[in-house]
Amino acid sequence: MEIRRGDLPLLVALDALLAEQNVTRAAARLNVTQSALSQQLKRLREMFGDELLVPGRQGMSPTPLALDIQDPLRSALQQLEEVVSERQAFDPATTGATFVLSGTDYGQLVLSEEIWRRVHGRAPYCRLGWVHFNPKTVVDQLEEGSVDLLISADTSVQESLKAQTLMEEHFVFIQRKGHLRGNAPPTLDEFCDLEHALMSVAGGSFVSTPDERLREMGRRRRVVMSLPSYVMVALTVASTDLVAVVPSLLAYRFANLVDKFELPLELPHFRLLMAWHQRQQRNPAHVWLRAEVL
Repeated sequence: MEIRRGDLPLLVALDALLAEQNVTRAAARLNVTQSALSQQLKRLREMFGDELLVPGRQGMSPTPLALDIQDPLRSALQQLEEVVSERQAFDPATTGATFVLSGTDYGQLVLSEEIWRRVHGRAPYCRLGWVHFNPKTVVDQLEEGSVDLLISADTSVQESLKAQTLMEEHFVFIQRKGHLRGNAPPTLDEFCDLEHALMSVAGGSFVSTPDERLREMGRRRRVVMSLPSYVMVALTVASTDLVAVVPSLLAYRFANLVDKFELPLELPHFRLLMAWHQRQQRNPAHVWLRAEVL
């Protein structure tokens, strides 16, 4: 027997009928008419292929199948009631929930401390976990609930997800302190001649936004190293003669190790987004979390 979405009210009615073993009392318990409940009992009998309740000396008596169903049905409905009650009564001050966020190391670096202060300040017993952003799996993770929020650039957020803007960002040029090139913004010729490192989320790519813009201009730069994290890019630049194009807030975090300059070409700004799956849209705990992150 397949239980469909619209069958839940019938199962609630069956639970009341088995508890009361009387249509009048069960109808009063459910706040429905006896006629409506009798119609539901008729549909239940068709669904289960069994009489379920038959006339007895003191009302109605459950059949053997109904007796087998009674306890598991009550338990399942009770668990559902507890889940609904918990959702409606979410209290950040007492919750021990674990919230999981996905993001690149850049998103974690610039936002994790502030998010932790906000969340932990109001929910002292909760836990906050970060997992590394994987563009191939993150939508499935959000849908199945293993990840609550995605923190990522707008270019990496699929349209199927709900999203809100956290901040606007732009790219800058970085080089190590004391670089032989000097301490002035690079010209376009210098930019193209220098050896660059870049960040590739998927790993192994040697092309990113600056390369696409340079191609439009009929130019190209020398990308000699591809790394899977912005932090590794910054640390590599800080200890070599390689240069890089990185988000400005990342450069700010490494200001003691690298110098930053404006780029000699125009690149589009980007937005850092908070994204989530539609299934979490009305979840009270999730609504609260999004408000704290925002």
